[in-house]
Parts: sequence; C-alpha cells; structure tokens
Amino acid sequence: MLVGLFTKQAIILGSITMIILVFGSSMIESWGAIPSQLIHMLCFVLLLSYQQYDKYALDKLFFRK
Repeated sequence: MLVGLFTKQAIILGSITMIILVFGSSMIESWGAIPSQLIHMLCFVLLLSYQQYDKYALDKLFFRK
C-alpha cells in the first residue's frame, strides 16, 4: 500500500484484518483495545473512500482504465 500498488486490495485486506481484530478483542473482553482498532478501521474506510482521487499511486501507471 505504501508504494501504491494494489492499493484497493490492500485497503480491503487491512479492513478485513481490523474486523477480525475487533471481533477477537471483544471475544476475550479486551475492551481497552477496541477503540484504537476502530480508529484504525475508520482510517481504512477513509482511505477506501478517497482512493479514487489518488494521483500518485503505481496502480494508475500500471492498470489504466
């Protein structure tokens, strides 16, 4: 994701990972960890919603539509 290659797939995979982490934290009742995980999930949601405006990613260079 840092170089901008397969950006959308990386964001979706990161979001799925955060969902699994939130679920796991709630299963072991680690309530203190959940707010920071939800903040990271919000970051992934924002990245996904603004991904279409990214001009500098390598995705634009290799996978032109």
